[in-house]
Amino acid sequence: MSIKLKLKKPVGYNPTANRNSTGEINSNVSGEDISREFNYGDLYDSVKKSYIRKIIEEVIKIIKQNSNKNSEQLIKILSSKFNLVEIPADRIEDSLWHMITDGEHLGQAVQGYRIVKDDEGNELRRIPHISFSSDLDYLNGLINRMVKKLELNGMIELKKGNNDNK
Repeated sequence: MSIKLKLKKPVGYNPTANRNSTGEINSNVSGEDISREFNYGDLYDSVKKSYIRKIIEEVIKIIKQNSNKNSEQLIKILSSKFNLVEIPADRIEDSLWHMITDGEHLGQAVQGYRIVKDDEGNELRRIPHISFSSDLDYLNGLINRMVKKLELNGMIELKKGNNDNK
């Protein structure tokens, strides 16, 4: 006895569907990308564990600090904090500060950013918050060099003589 089956092709079946070679999982019916399930187990190797924990703690802290916000507002805040959306940052190299202090030996570090927002709360740009360190005698010399540089460039005018503003 022999049985003959007539199989129907799956709905949307396309035998020439895009089979990309990027290593992503694709549907064997349509060729569409398959969304992968997030594997929480991958987070717990010894190297990643403490870093991931800090990230999760930061997300929880942000949510607690913004408990009065709705989910869309929280998404905006988290997307901004974790740089998931590109918000332009002012470049130090384009600043007056850099123009005047270029070539000086200051230990400088960007510690964070102040975020400028419009009236609706949309983030427009990030302004770097810079710390610097130096010996006091070097800073005294730096101020003298800055004043001379500003005077030479016509940005300030120094008055010489007595100060008779009494």
